[in-house]
Amino acid sequence: MVDYRPMWSDLGLALEPHDALLGVLSQAYQKIFLSQPSRQKGPYLEASDMVVGESTCDGKKKDYAVLSPMLKEFFLIDLPHVKSEAEKVLLKTEYRRFADRLEGK
Repeated sequence: MVDYRPMWSDLGLALEPHDALLGVLSQAYQKIFLSQPSRQKGPYLEASDMVVGESTCDGKKKDYAVLSPMLKEFFLIDLPHVKSEAEKVLLKTEYRRFADRLEGK
């Protein structure tokens, strides 16, 4: 984990009050929010009707594989990696496929 304290100190942040505030907020967050038995585990994902991902990065694709079971609906759009006429056709096809999914076809 990166230690940002030197940067904050250089910027003139009063570290002692800052640390005290974080200590209280952390405890309050754990006691009030995290302890609720009925709380959602991923509220932004669970509140989404559909999450759309794109295929430009292998790391993102791996993330989507992990996240997709938690989602109501997931759509992966294959975006071109280079500019060419063939890739323009691919992009148009992907846009059409996405539109069809949104329209329920």
